[in-house]
Amino acid sequence: MKAGKIFFIVLMVFLAGCAHYSVTSERTEEENTIVAPIEVVWQKTLDLLPNERISVTTSDISTYTIKARKSVTFWSWCADVPINLYPRSPHKTIVHIEAHPALGTTLVGWGHQERMTVSLFEKIKSLSEAAR
Repeated sequence: MKAGKIFFIVLMVFLAGCAHYSVTSERTEEENTIVAPIEVVWQKTLDLLPNERISVTTSDISTYTIKARKSVTFWSWCADVPINLYPRSPHKTIVHIEAHPALGTTLVGWGHQERMTVSLFEKIKSLSEAAR
């Protein structure tokens, strides 16, 4: 009986920690700005995703939206990763990246989703600004 309770507690902590939601749109617009044309950011984003173990499920260049899924890692079962690009000027693009668990959501998390969205944004920014 005691082993069952311990297993249940460990399982609940693990599941709660894997199911946290993060979105870069909660940051200021300046923090989400890339100084590069939207076409460059779009292509660099699509080029980068497979290297980050993120597969594109759908993409629409007319609205600059990408729906993708991050594969299973030690920190997460898997995550849905919607990405939206918004042109602000001919040479500036706003990028919003979300990450939420594919299996649901809870109130507790280990911060992996936030780290992943910010890291992904920084990599897209670096590649895009270097290519402009």
